Amino acid sequence: MSKPYQYCIHSIHIDMYQAPRTELRRLQRSGGSLVVAVPHAWAKALGLKKGDPLEARIEGRVLLLLPWKGAQAARRSISLRYAQGQEGAFYNELVAAYLDGYDDIRISAEKGMAEGARQLIRALTSKLLGLELVEEDGELLLRVMADASGLAPEQALRRMHVSTLKMQRWALEAALGREEPKKVLDEDEVVDRLYFYLVRLLRGAASDPSLALRLGLSPLRLLDFRVASQLLEGIGDKAVALAQAPRLGHEGEGLLRLLALLKEGQEQAFGAFLSRDMGRTLAAHETYERARELAGTLLSSNRGAELAVVCSLLLDIAGLWVDLADLAGPLRE
Repeated sequence: MSKPYQYCIHSIHIDMYQAPRTELRRLQRSGGSLVVAVPHAWAKALGLKKGDPLEARIEGRVLLLLPWKGAQAARRSISLRYAQGQEGAFYNELVAAYLDGYDDIRISAEKGMAEGARQLIRALTSKLLGLELVEEDGELLLRVMADASGLAPEQALRRMHVSTLKMQRWALEAALGREEPKKVLDEDEVVDRLYFYLVRLLRGAASDPSLALRLGLSPLRLLDFRVASQLLEGIGDKAVALAQAPRLGHEGEGLLRLLALLKEGQEQAFGAFLSRDMGRTLAAHETYERARELAGTLLSSNRGAELAVVCSLLLDIAGLWVDLADLAGPLRE
């Protein structure tokens, strides 16, 4: 991932978290039904009042009471102020607001917006999926246009998987002097956009049970998807490093065999993650061991530093999809 600044992701304070998170309540009988009183602090934190509708659901042995939002949930908005000379911190704030689930990000500046900051904002819209600059009249407005249900987590993860496989092939071709690194860098932008979109979506689902239910993800599966997206994004970063590694000009056939093993292993690992099939997990581990053996054979026949770098990066990629395969264990929910 190309990072002009170090991303500093923070939690933005929300009033509802001031309320106690757990409290013991007893069921009371009212006519032919059982009722439970909602603590006043909870109702206040959620903006509920007498007569407001609640959505009631049963998920396994869990009873969920959710504020009913109707067909359209309210858009969340935040205002940020730009200070000249603080571009790095400002960039972090914008990324954090996107990941924290804000739909509208209003930007103001006391002494006017520097051209550098405007360019930074425009660049950000190309890096974060669904984010568009829709207003530019003294106060800038960044609006997230992507609907949370428009691209499901599994779809986004599949796209990352496919993109990282292509990146590995192109990166090795670049290391062999047969391809330019630009294709890998361009595809990395695609992976980054999907990664940030997934982080935003999964964080939103973690804090909004109704969204998690719509996405069909339990709390444990949300965590797995978060880790899986990070592993695939890491594979993309390793591919970028491989594309920028010193050129080889030899060992092409052996490295292509190693790359074929990596593709086989990642397919096994990704399939294991989606299906929770431990058989595929074991197959991915076996493929990883074959890849290590082949890399060792290649290095024993040629001790060049360039080949060692390339083999190391390829094995780093394999280590990441092995971790992905290990997420396939059955969940007890």
